[in-house]
Amino acid sequence: MTGLLAALVVIGGGITALLLIGLAIRFQISCLGRVAEADHTRGLSKRAWAVIIIILPTIGGILYLLFGRADNQVSETAARNA
Repeated sequence: MTGLLAALVVIGGGITALLLIGLAIRFQISCLGRVAEADHTRGLSKRAWAVIIIILPTIGGILYLLFGRADNQVSETAARNA
């Protein structure tokens, strides 16, 4: 993470780096909240998905959203957003 932060500071400035890091943290917290609220998950236990999201922050969240959410959770979210 430190190397990534240094690269972002050099390339886009400190504000851009802070914005991207803030977005990544917000995404991780959102995914962890979805795991905590879920009645059940596909493939792995809720605890295992939480560990994956923490260890692989952005990739883990994307994996959970693609493969870990139960089918009824996807349709409930779509119904709420409609």
